[in-house]
Amino acid sequence: MECQPEKVYVRTFEAGRVIWICRLCRKSGGEVDNGDPNRNFDTEEYFSILEEFNNAARERARSRRPA
Repeated sequence: MECQPEKVYVRTFEAGRVIWICRLCRKSGGEVDNGDPNRNFDTEEYFSILEEFNNAARERARSRRPA
């Protein structure tokens, strides 16, 4: 079953666009900035989640390498 994303947003350098990452499943994506005041823009949390995801991916890749 797919999660209902708890999106954390960050604005891009490209005008009118935002990117997001889900707190729960770490899925990410981008979309047009529609000015929704309910969006949670938190650059620090966004990059913290992204770093955690990347570190876990590196660890999985490291554990799959033959010795």
